[in-house]
Amino acid sequence: MLNVAYHPPAGPFDLEQALVLMKQAFGHGLYYYWRLFASDEGPAILNAHLESLFTALHAKKLDHMKDTFTTEDGMKNYLLADTKQELADYATPKMQEDFVKQFERDGFVAPLQWYRATKENVHWGVEQKIPQERFKVTVPALFVGSNHDNVCLTALIYWSVQVGLLPDLMIRELDGSHWIPFEKPKELGEVVMEYLVANFGNKK
Repeated sequence: MLNVAYHPPAGPFDLEQALVLMKQAFGHGLYYYWRLFASDEGPAILNAHLESLFTALHAKKLDHMKDTFTTEDGMKNYLLADTKQELADYATPKMQEDFVKQFERDGFVAPLQWYRATKENVHWGVEQKIPQERFKVTVPALFVGSNHDNVCLTALIYWSVQVGLLPDLMIRELDGSHWIPFEKPKELGEVVMEYLVANFGNKK
């Protein structure tokens, strides 16, 4: 698991209730950007501001996601103003060009359906039928978080650990933001090797 913590099915999802609970627990609503991503207007706004969106996703500024992803209307206001900012070192001009070309061609209607489906609980009809004994991960697992990811907090993994759903888990946190394979490829590779050697290196 990279950045996104494991959580088992936990009942119908209520975005507004989740935002309230997150603000109480962490001081800000981690999923404020979902309001835009799951809305009817979301695809059109993202499609119309692709270069601005790329800078929101891959900014160089430390903790940049606080201003957009986790601030109420932060992402929407950022895009509508067509804001731009300095990019992280890994975010090359070619990477940005490819991103813009891909979404000029394909658009965001399909990619954003995951957020919409989750908000509207499309998944719950299936997930509620999964036996709870299946929630426990019975194989060695690895979670790698980032200390400046303001959306997918490392702290979110600990609930599943505390209730016994991840009995054989290695947790590591790297110095980075949301895109750790881009930001810290060498360090991530070293962590993955550590995990593989610890769990499978001496087994025949």
